[in-house]
Amino acid sequence: MSIDGEARLIEEGDRITEKKSRKGFDSLSSLEKAIYDFWIIDYTARNSGTLEPMRELSENSMSMLKEFAKSKNCRHLRLILDLVKDEEVFCNTYNQNFDNACGDLRYFDKNGK
Repeated sequence: MSIDGEARLIEEGDRITEKKSRKGFDSLSSLEKAIYDFWIIDYTARNSGTLEPMRELSENSMSMLKEFAKSKNCRHLRLILDLVKDEEVFCNTYNQNFDNACGDLRYFDKNGK
């Protein structure tokens, strides 16, 4: 996992969380919602090694991020999310797949596609 990608996700996640608190979830763009969902997944996978805390924080994050990845053709993000079928495999390979998944979000951010 690249420190730059991790730091950027944490920074953006914090910014988006503040915006969500001030203006509500509906004020977020589709990309901000996807980053928020990925931020929650990242937080739980890195800090607990499971996805259980995600279920408490935002039980819809996984399905919403999957929907975004599919609709925007985010290939790497879709691949990492497909691993969730086996939570242990997902958590054990998360760091290896993180940078490519972030790359999909950066590409969408730059190109709006």
